[in-house]
Amino acid sequence: MSTPIDGGSGRAVAHAAAGARDAWARAGSAARAQAGAAGRAVYRHRRSLAVLLPVLAAIAALQAVNVAGFPQRTAEEGGYVAHAYALLHFGGMAHPAQWYDQPPLGRLQFAAYAALTGGFDHPAGMVIAGRGFMVLAHLASCVLLWILARRTEMARWAAAGALLLFTASPLAVEYHRLAAPDNIATPWVLAAFVLACTPRPRLAPFLASGAAFTVAVLSKESALLLLPVLVWLIWRNEHPGDRGHTLALVGSMLVYAWLAYAVFALVRGELFPAPGQASLWDGAVNGLLGRGSGSVPSPGNTAAGAIGAWLRLDPMLPLLGAAGAATGVFSRRFRPYAAGLLVLMLAALLIGELPAAYVLAMLPLVALTAAGAAEIALRRSRRVQPAWRPSANRSTLFGFTAVRLLPLRTVRRYPLVPVLVAAALLLAVLAAPTWAASLRGSLSADADRPMRAAADWIRRNAAPTDRVAVDPAMGMDLRDHLGAARVNVIAFASFGGRTEVIAQVPDRWHRHDLIVETSAVRRAAARLPQVGDALRGAHPIARFGTGDDRVVVREAPPVADER
Repeated sequence: MSTPIDGGSGRAVAHAAAGARDAWARAGSAARAQAGAAGRAVYRHRRSLAVLLPVLAAIAALQAVNVAGFPQRTAEEGGYVAHAYALLHFGGMAHPAQWYDQPPLGRLQFAAYAALTGGFDHPAGMVIAGRGFMVLAHLASCVLLWILARRTEMARWAAAGALLLFTASPLAVEYHRLAAPDNIATPWVLAAFVLACTPRPRLAPFLASGAAFTVAVLSKESALLLLPVLVWLIWRNEHPGDRGHTLALVGSMLVYAWLAYAVFALVRGELFPAPGQASLWDGAVNGLLGRGSGSVPSPGNTAAGAIGAWLRLDPMLPLLGAAGAATGVFSRRFRPYAAGLLVLMLAALLIGELPAAYVLAMLPLVALTAAGAAEIALRRSRRVQPAWRPSANRSTLFGFTAVRLLPLRTVRRYPLVPVLVAAALLLAVLAAPTWAASLRGSLSADADRPMRAAADWIRRNAAPTDRVAVDPAMGMDLRDHLGAARVNVIAFASFGGRTEVIAQVPDRWHRHDLIVETSAVRRAAARLPQVGDALRGAHPIARFGTGDDRVVVREAPPVADER
């Protein structure tokens, strides 16, 4: 027999049910409001999305297609992957013979990506897994560069042009694919700039900007060279009365982060230089400023080699950078970015030991200022009166008569358009052969085939007890066959081939069963006597590929006491 519910209890149940219905209705209304706001945002930005999404699709295809085949894996990529591998598997912040040449946050981000995606078990190798992470980082950089261009009041066509310059130049095609901390730091730098250009100046976006820039600097210390750009943007966009307070908070955030890293090194006894060990001081100074020569790079140092490699890949880069910087300094919108580009260029000329990936910090600024220069010229062309009068069929420019390629109405309304068209055609003619060859190679060439073939040969022919001196790009992938990478796989050019690190084991470089000669090893042999002696004392037993990408497996003569 059921127990009747009294009036008070019934009213309480009804009240609770009504409250639940109201809460559900409010939640539904909030969800519908959020969905409506998202829909309105998409509708409001529909034109930008119509331009951005196809460009992003093309960029993703250009970066992802053949990422495992071009360019050939580098020793620097292998060393960086080794850092992240050591972090996950050995619990250390760096590989053996630790060198503080890279801040920790970049490798932490890559290690997290590898842990989530199983990157260290990638069938194509660990370095290729790292390149997959770089593709995602580059797409994020492109989205942020678009937002930054739009917040700098650039037209959509100019913003799209900046993205294409940022991605499709020969330098960008090759270097954006590399598993390098510079590629990890780039989206954080751009995020900091985007947040500093907030249309509604409040403290939260500026603090978020400082946090993003701190992450960038702790990913790659050379990002610190762009700190003046961030300070300039915050100063320009913050309320005059709050500038000092905001900049103090942002600066404190950056200082405290580096102090935490310094305390970590101090606890390990590696803050200051000491015989036989790496130090944070040396790593920060050499990573940020290199071994400065105090003058324009001479032919014998690494800065000259890096700049020469950039110019061989893309001879148009100096023209684009010079045009963008020269135009940007006269435009309030682009002046901070032009100043940052000039700082990076000056540092490149003064640094004696310049990493090849240093150019990655310049590329977004070159793309932004070059596209901005074109937009500025087009906008001002309407206000400039021509010193010549176009006839019905021809237009005379600087004393030359050229067949009119544009409608007369357009020429009269925009008298500088013929100049821009002529300049664009000239640049296209000059850049087309190099850019076309680069794009063709990046999409179809298999420059990494010699590395894979040599690794397969070693797996088939080397005994598990053999000691192999190997390029770091290959060493991590051989760890399963040869044992722990720390024991049997010795990196020739570990951590960029610095003499101080390699000299810690001066008697071991010639005491291996096999020596794998790659382009990085040949460069190391040119300046490190122990590496050169090891190559000269070993005879080749297998060769893969031709040219500078060739890989040679050499057999070292037996040493009586090597075991």
